[in-house]
Amino acid sequence: MSDLTQLTLENYQAILAPFLMMTSAATLAWALQTRFSRIVQGIRSLLSDGSRDNIDYASSLEKQISNLTRRSLLLRNAVATLYGSMCLSLLSAILLAFATVANLPLASAVVATFLLSLIALSAGLLFALKETTQHFVTLKEEIGKRP
Repeated sequence: MSDLTQLTLENYQAILAPFLMMTSAATLAWALQTRFSRIVQGIRSLLSDGSRDNIDYASSLEKQISNLTRRSLLLRNAVATLYGSMCLSLLSAILLAFATVANLPLASAVVATFLLSLIALSAGLLFALKETTQHFVTLKEEIGKRP
């Protein structure tokens, strides 16, 4: 392979790396949005059931709604940070393409945006992990209350 062809191939490979990360973050965001929708539907269902007069049931219902609300906020944060990660990955790829095509000295900006993208992805995963942990704790409490 000639030097020019090798340089072009390396440039394409470098530019594709942020897109692969962006695709991964998008898939994760889609899955979390599905979970978020289920939680919102659960809250709506519980609110419509809340008209019963049983005091124990109403207390249990209030606690479930509170837990679901906390989990929905964590999922919202996870999805938002994953979208931020995708935007930063895209910006990183665009900067890398400009640097390659126009021969601009943007290496620091490319690395910085890619690192910020990784940080945002990590934050999104931590929010998702916290939500999953809360879900497990709530489920464990509910199972423990059963006779």
